[in-house]
Amino acid sequence: MSGSRAIQTEPVRSLSGLAVITGAAKGIGLGIAEVVAERGMRVVLVDTDATAGEAAAERLRSSGLRVEFAATDVCDIDAFADLLQALDTHDPLEVLVNNAGILRSTPLIEVMPDEFDAIVDVNLRAAFFALQAAARLMLPRERGAIVNISSTTAFQPATILPQSVYSTSKAGLKMLTTAAARELAPHGIRVTGVAPSTIDTPMVRDQATDEQLRAHVAAKVPIGRLGTPRDIGEAVAYLVSDAGSYVLGHTMVVDGGKLT
Repeated sequence: MSGSRAIQTEPVRSLSGLAVITGAAKGIGLGIAEVVAERGMRVVLVDTDATAGEAAAERLRSSGLRVEFAATDVCDIDAFADLLQALDTHDPLEVLVNNAGILRSTPLIEVMPDEFDAIVDVNLRAAFFALQAAARLMLPRERGAIVNISSTTAFQPATILPQSVYSTSKAGLKMLTTAAARELAPHGIRVTGVAPSTIDTPMVRDQATDEQLRAHVAAKVPIGRLGTPRDIGEAVAYLVSDAGSYVLGHTMVVDGGKLT
């Protein structure tokens, strides 16, 4: 048509190599796995829930995707490092996504030390040492991408339920992303993060009622819906692709406008 120009759309960018995603038997981790596998990566799902993990891997394989499952506890630092080493021997590790996390909603004055330790152990300590193990494998090749899944609670306290320890652990993960990015960038390793808001996952449904979630969306989320695991997967796929190669140390907020 005269005076108009066709809209040019960017092709979906392909990915390659091995990606390991923790906490990937369901929820956000599974959503990330599905997206990056669709883009061409070989993906290993890591989780302690063997039943859900095997079922998830089988479902994705039935769609023609290259997906495997490994039943490993990320809190077992040595076991997880050994898993990465074994995988890397056959297929160089290109991407690690630190997604494994646990959520507890306990009023601050009622939090006991064992609950504090459990949350920090999974959400921060395990992520630190998983990042370390991946970086040790990536350093000789001077190539790799690591994404830490933080939370909007790293920027602003949760508003649905009390989550002081969870928020603290995710804020620590956000700072780890910045510190690790600065240290590892000269060696060709890109570290970034994603901060989801309230995503429609089994973990969230276990913590909040439908009524609480509807009220949260109405009051706090301008886009008017909960996020989906695929929303987070698309963000991760961008960050680990060549398209995101100049993004470093940044934690991308994916929240439907909640923090706007």
